[in-house]
Amino acid sequence: MAGTEVMNVAVVGTGVMGNNHLRVLSRMPDVRILGVVDTDWHRAKAAAESVDTRAFDSIDQLLDTFEATQSPGAAVVTTPTATHLPVASTLIRHGVHVLVEKPVASTVAEAEELRQVADKHAVVSMVGHIERFNPVVLEMLRPEYGPIRHIDIQRIGPFTARILDNVVDDLMIHDLDIVRQVALSPLTDIKAIARVERSSTYDMAIALLTFESGITASLTASRLGQKKVRSMEFTLADAVVCGDLLRQTVTIHRSESSTSSTGANHRHTQTYAEEVPFLAGRVEPLRGELDMFLEAARRNADSPLPLAEGIEAMRMAAAIRVAITD
Repeated sequence: MAGTEVMNVAVVGTGVMGNNHLRVLSRMPDVRILGVVDTDWHRAKAAAESVDTRAFDSIDQLLDTFEATQSPGAAVVTTPTATHLPVASTLIRHGVHVLVEKPVASTVAEAEELRQVADKHAVVSMVGHIERFNPVVLEMLRPEYGPIRHIDIQRIGPFTARILDNVVDDLMIHDLDIVRQVALSPLTDIKAIARVERSSTYDMAIALLTFESGITASLTASRLGQKKVRSMEFTLADAVVCGDLLRQTVTIHRSESSTSSTGANHRHTQTYAEEVPFLAGRVEPLRGELDMFLEAARRNADSPLPLAEGIEAMRMAAAIRVAITD
């Protein structure tokens, strides 16, 4: 927010998401990128040079370099999932507010430990479920799109060897977080299948979920596609609402039956589609996420997306992995 105190921010990890965070942060007012950290010095240096800041090969080196008044006030952790707990814990113990990319940690137990560390040190801790800030999701979660009977979400893309997590924890977890916001009730049944094709773990998974509220959801996550698909469909009693999370469009499909004037036995159905003309806050989801995180960090306010919410999505992912093996 223009006119506010400049926030010193560090980015830890220079993979695809780390560089995306750097790109967005470099364009934000009242943000100073204090440094970039990566154990691979050459990657850290290249990423730092792209945004005109300093490179470090460890968090300790970053923290030891600056006086207390210049140290990072906030940090984004985009390192491999297995390192989230030690990396984020170190930052938190130094009083740094943290945004941790999803999933929160490798296991629910590690994620709970990280949450406890954050609570103890009273910093803002947030999980990076970026789709929460997608204008399509924000639009479709409005109460007028209801009551919802069924949810269908597809998250598909081509294979990439850089991803180490299975497709449930890497991709489907985004959509588990979304359906949690819709169902607002416990899971009562899970049916799931998965395939291992090009890596050592699940490359594709399909889950059918039933919630206590009666809402059902079908989720497909795949790294075996030939094109990138991010679609979300809500079935209502009288309409189907379709969202394209990539193009940021929402379309409402309805059909109406009527009787012909020539006789009661002649009926026809007319189907029409209405595109929502304007999505409020139509910005890049990552920008929306970082705006909310840094505003909370500046005010030391409640987290916009607490680690506890990310942990609940992790519990659902774990239940799906169990259903796959049953």
